[in-house]
Amino acid sequence: MLAGIVLLLVSQTQAQIKHPESLTRLVNSTLLYQVLNDFDRTIPLVLFAPGYFYIGNLNYSKNPLFNESIFYENEALVKSSEYYQKEIFDAVDAGFINYIPADSIMQVRVIEGNLLLFELKFMRKGDTLIFMQTDAEKSRNKTVGFSLGKVISVSYYDTEAEINYMSHLEGDTLRISRMIDGKTGKNTRSLMHFENGFLSEASFFNMVSGKEQLISRDLYFMNEINKPALKQTLNRKGKVTDSTHYYYDGANLIHYQSFSGSAEKLSISFMYNRNGKVSGKTVKSPVRNYTSDYSYSNGLISDLEIDDKMKAFRRHFVFASDVGRRLAGLEYSTIAKESMIENLKTRWLFGYNEVGNIISIKVMDDKGLIAREIKLDYVFYPAAL
Repeated sequence: MLAGIVLLLVSQTQAQIKHPESLTRLVNSTLLYQVLNDFDRTIPLVLFAPGYFYIGNLNYSKNPLFNESIFYENEALVKSSEYYQKEIFDAVDAGFINYIPADSIMQVRVIEGNLLLFELKFMRKGDTLIFMQTDAEKSRNKTVGFSLGKVISVSYYDTEAEINYMSHLEGDTLRISRMIDGKTGKNTRSLMHFENGFLSEASFFNMVSGKEQLISRDLYFMNEINKPALKQTLNRKGKVTDSTHYYYDGANLIHYQSFSGSAEKLSISFMYNRNGKVSGKTVKSPVRNYTSDYSYSNGLISDLEIDDKMKAFRRHFVFASDVGRRLAGLEYSTIAKESMIENLKTRWLFGYNEVGNIISIKVMDDKGLIAREIKLDYVFYPAAL
């Protein structure tokens, strides 16, 4: 605890610095994961943590697509949440937490009744903005550091699962990551190299008796407009075993395919509306076959329908935005393919305070009654000098 903790009111701490898009995406996915998974209180490492998978590149806006395919290809990641939830995370642009003070520490306690579900914390150390998520038992923690729009560090521990993960940037050209699994004894290390801010090569190692044993290498190639063009995976002998190919219409990605040898293991196609936003997406793999259709209102997502070809129903999500363009409500229904009957499952209502930060999440049942109410309490502490 900090000595002499003083509670500050929001009105007393007006200084604010615009935070990077990668932080907004991380905070959004952190909260939406809890919303869509019934506030299960876990803190998954793999969920859109910058420096790991999707936002593993130097700048979020540079080339996250190189890492996006890992999600669809890795069953362990998909099982961490329902596969369709990623489409929702990607679709929501407006931030849930828009005010982060520049001169104090902001702690957010997420509470249901008298039960603490988890905590978030935002603080600054020099030029670095730090985001933390900790469970109520203090047994799991995820910490991400941002500086000048870059994800500079990620750490994660789970004392029960005996997982410890660390990732950090060294300068502008190298990211070093390491994961230790205490239960299995597995110890892995990866090196990600960048050129001009773009991911160019990644090497993966097992650590055995303190020595590195190469598992594989990924090589990344950009096209003439600095968009992902080709990713190749080489085994320890230098033979290409897997590849991903990217195709464009102008600057818009319209298709990418991943292969294991000559066998296709993933195919994702995109369609766009006249404003350049994704209007349709098709995902095909040996274990996935679904389409997503997107509609927008005033530039914000308003409707998302996901048709899993292996299911007898479609998932239908309706998004409502307030006058501040924040997500005010989300409605989930299923549509039976044979009868076309739509059944409301759940509605979520989001409330915000005067500075645009989320303060409440109401979970409504199919009869319109409040089934759960989650509160977000904000406390401000003086930053360490």
